[in-house]
Amino acid sequence: GYKLGLNEFSDLTQEEFSEKYKTIPIRKQTLQNLTLTSFINDTHIPEQFDYRQVGYKTGIKLQQRCGGCYGIVTANMIEGAIWKKTGKLIPLSAQEIIDCSYSQGNIGCKGGNMPNSLDYVIENNGILSEECYKFEDKDQSCQTDKYNKTCERTQIRGIYNVSEGDEDDLAIALINYGPVGAGIDISASDFKQYRSGIYDNINCTSSGISHAVLIVGFGYDSEQKKEFWVIQNSWGVSWGQNGLMQLARHSQDRCGISSYAFAAVV
Repeated sequence: GYKLGLNEFSDLTQEEFSEKYKTIPIRKQTLQNLTLTSFINDTHIPEQFDYRQVGYKTGIKLQQRCGGCYGIVTANMIEGAIWKKTGKLIPLSAQEIIDCSYSQGNIGCKGGNMPNSLDYVIENNGILSEECYKFEDKDQSCQTDKYNKTCERTQIRGIYNVSEGDEDDLAIALINYGPVGAGIDISASDFKQYRSGIYDNINCTSSGISHAVLIVGFGYDSEQKKEFWVIQNSWGVSWGQNGLMQLARHSQDRCGISSYAFAAVV
């Protein structure tokens, strides 16, 4: 099973929590206008795979007043893909995506999604570093004109769209491209109270996808005989296991983990 605990979300009612954090009006839009990549691969899927155990470390964000999870996850996804390819970890600007991707269909702190965000990065010749364009956790006007002169942009080549509902394809994307961004359902009332263990609430399905997380690995718990994904959230380190969750894998697409997932191709 899994354990729940007190954290800064405990005193919020489910309605208050939803209003504040369920911000992705994740429209499952048609993806024909995006730069999608596909590959046929006989990738071996091991029992365990975790980017954090081979040196990928990115800071856990705390989004308190801005529904910018889609920007945070997209920036992390690209920095993870670049790190996988080059060995260099350059934190990238979630705030740039939040501020500047309205014409791709995102709406700042009120929400957005990963395909729109990746599209923005492709159309604007990359994304600035976080050191240059800092995370403010709020709506503000787009600042790229100010920073483009002095800071370099990190580019991507395309987007990989995980086959909907296919957790093996999700694992293959993770192994080949780097950390994967996934839209998930967080409406089950105990999600916000998660502390540790493998989260497997049967009420957490793919029907109400409303939040974006970063998948950094997967594994197997031999005691519980259960497979799990390792997901990184943007609710600070007091939530979950220092900001991370083990989410049941091959458990009817728990929380919709593989129903709306994307990788950056660099």
